[in-house]
Amino acid sequence: MRVFGMKVRLLPSEISGSGLQFLSCYLISDTVAIDAGSLGLVGTPNQQVRVDHVFLTHSHLDHVGGLPIFLDTVVEMGGETVSLHATPWVLDVLQADIFNDRVMPDFVRISQKGPVFLNLCPMEVGTMVFADGLKITSIEVKHVVPTVAYIIDDGKDAIAIATDTAPCENLYSKLEGIPNLRALLLDCSFPVKQKELAKVSGHLTTEDFAMVAKRFSPKIEVWAIHIKPRYHEEVLSELDKLLGSSARILEAGRNYEWTTP
Repeated sequence: MRVFGMKVRLLPSEISGSGLQFLSCYLISDTVAIDAGSLGLVGTPNQQVRVDHVFLTHSHLDHVGGLPIFLDTVVEMGGETVSLHATPWVLDVLQADIFNDRVMPDFVRISQKGPVFLNLCPMEVGTMVFADGLKITSIEVKHVVPTVAYIIDDGKDAIAIATDTAPCENLYSKLEGIPNLRALLLDCSFPVKQKELAKVSGHLTTEDFAMVAKRFSPKIEVWAIHIKPRYHEEVLSELDKLLGSSARILEAGRNYEWTTP
C-alpha cells in the first residue's frame, strides 16, 4: 500500500521511443492505474503485480486493451486480487465482449468459483472510493460512449484526468470548485482542421484545449494528453502558437508530481 506522495506516469505504448501515445494508461504511485490501454505491456511482472486497483474511464479498446494481458500476468504471479472500478455499463461491456472465454478467459467466473483474481467494483457516476490512500471521484464527461473523468486526491493535493471528452462545462465548473487541485490532464486529440471529426468523435481540438487552459488559474497546470499520433507534430505546433511557453504536453514514461506551492 502507498503510504504518502503521489507520483503520476503515463505509460508508454510503443517501443521506438518516439513518445507517441497510441494507448492510454496512467499509473498513480505504482499501485493504481487509470485506464489500462498499455497496462500489462510495460514493466516487469514484479512491477505489474504491484497494481491492485484499476479505474476505467470508458470501454474503448485503446483504454482497456492491455487489461486482459495484465490480469493474466497477475494471475500467473500469484498476486493480490485486482479491484476493477468502472461504471456498471463499462463492466457489462467487459464481461460480454472480453472476459467471455472466447476472447480471453472469464476471470469473473473463475473468481466466483475458485481463487479470487478479479473483484468487479461498480462505480456510479459522481461517486467516490478510497484506493491505497487515494480518494478517487468520477465526473461524467461528453464522449460517444458513457465516459467519466477522475479526480485523484491524496489528502493534500489533487489532480484530474479527463481523457476522451468533448467540451464539457460540467467538468470545468466542478474542477473550479476544488481548492487543492494542482493539475488537469486533458484531452487534446486533434488540430483545428479536424474540428468536425473532433465533434463527431467526442474529443477536443487545440483551440478547445487552449480555451480551457486559459480559463483556469495559473496555479492549476493544464496538460495535453491523448494527442492522436497522426497529428502529433501539428497539435504541438498549434499549442505553441495558442499558448506559447505555457503550453504543456504530458510525456510518456516520465514521472510527474504536483504538490502545494
